[in-house]
Amino acid sequence: MSKRLILVSLLFVVSVMPLMAAESGPSNTVGFISFVCDPNSFEPFAFPFTYYNAGHVATLSLNSIINGNFTGGTLFTGDRIINQNSGAYAYKNTSGTWSGSLANITPGNAYWARVLSGHPAVTVVTAGEVDLTPLAMGTMQTNSYNKVGLREAGTVQPSTLGLFQAGFTGGTLFTSDRVIDQNSGGYAYCNAAGTTWSGSLQTSGIAPGHALWIYIRAGHPSFPWTYTPAGGGFDAYYAPVVTPQPIVLPTNGGLMQKAGSKKVDIQGSNN
Repeated sequence: MSKRLILVSLLFVVSVMPLMAAESGPSNTVGFISFVCDPNSFEPFAFPFTYYNAGHVATLSLNSIINGNFTGGTLFTGDRIINQNSGAYAYKNTSGTWSGSLANITPGNAYWARVLSGHPAVTVVTAGEVDLTPLAMGTMQTNSYNKVGLREAGTVQPSTLGLFQAGFTGGTLFTSDRVIDQNSGGYAYCNAAGTTWSGSLQTSGIAPGHALWIYIRAGHPSFPWTYTPAGGGFDAYYAPVVTPQPIVLPTNGGLMQKAGSKKVDIQGSNN
């Protein structure tokens, strides 16, 4: 019986997080994305992974998913995470956990990290597993800036989102529906046939972890949209940078022993 040790080197140090890799397939890609939220600001972001708790079970619990040096306090003094779609929020309490109406994240929604005035800037960290499962994003409503967050760990182009096929109306710069990056302000639109996409966002791509608006113009039809993630690696959009590595899980169900420090050790045995 031989022993296997797989070492994943990470480029930054965060506190140990209760992340476990799934055993749903022969290999999984896991890693971190981080970004900075300055004092007295609302930083848009999305949750780009599938997440796991300390019991090696998939979770949507905010307390299992997000980390960072948020300042704790009361309902009125603690830093916050806010769901842009529902308005639900959680504040960091004095015990260091999240309280409030936002207990679980909703994949595909957009969020804000809210750091109160006078509090230190926060490095927000999420860690999870790349998930290629198609995701229902809801109905893109007419005459609305529909708030969405892609489940993507790498850069994707607006032309690959499948929006035109779902019902997105193309046209000119002034008549087409739009994809808008809440973080950068970049945008993209397509021609009437849906064959050509233009705009700064089509050139730069959509960065992982960014929140989006899907703007459907007045008079254009609403449509439901199901998005199939493209997958891929991690990109240098949030500092510090993370380099992903594929992890082949051991056949005996070995667990991730450490996550969030300089390395992740996965130990197991194969016959």
